[in-house]
Amino acid sequence: MHTIINIYIYIYISLFIVLWHTLSRLPNTRLGRLAKLRQTTLSTTPLMLHDEVIRLCDDYDLSSGEYFFDRHPRTFSSIINFYRTGKLHLVDDLCVISFNDDLQYWGIDEYYLELCCQNKYHQKKDHVLEEMKKEVELLKVEKEESINDRCCSQTRKRIWDLVEHPHTSKGARIIAFVSISFILLSSFTMTLSTIEGIGCAPNITDPEVT
Repeated sequence: MHTIINIYIYIYISLFIVLWHTLSRLPNTRLGRLAKLRQTTLSTTPLMLHDEVIRLCDDYDLSSGEYFFDRHPRTFSSIINFYRTGKLHLVDDLCVISFNDDLQYWGIDEYYLELCCQNKYHQKKDHVLEEMKKEVELLKVEKEESINDRCCSQTRKRIWDLVEHPHTSKGARIIAFVSISFILLSSFTMTLSTIEGIGCAPNITDPEVT
């Protein structure tokens, strides 16, 4: 391990070969911490502690100096160029949110973007975030409408069951009983009104009544 001066970085299936001391230029980043960990262990033990290494990468092979990261390789060209040149540029054909996520993963602040990319980056980011906000609001409205429609549908079903299906609940049976009672009472009243002598009695104050 003392003789390995290069680190072999695999981003998904793409290989990037970089000098260890190049990564040391940005000690607070993910790769910078990996380089610092290696430098520290070189002076104390021939092997880096597994738990500490695996926090910084997805897999590794110390004997060959290979480290594996399950990330998209398109952003990494810009990332590794930042270590080499000190200049960080936006990847134009990549989603700005994905680019921002990768910056966070590698421990690089968006503040380091070159001035030529700053305005473009923030404009794109603000636009995407605004569109995402609108989409969230739209989904929220659609969800509320769906809930309201579901509630209305459930209410209509309850009313229908109360009126048409007496067996579904106690309330439906009561309504059915009351309805039948009114029907029977109405029929009984109509029947009585047709029987002679049971109908309405004449008004005794009527002068025409002898």
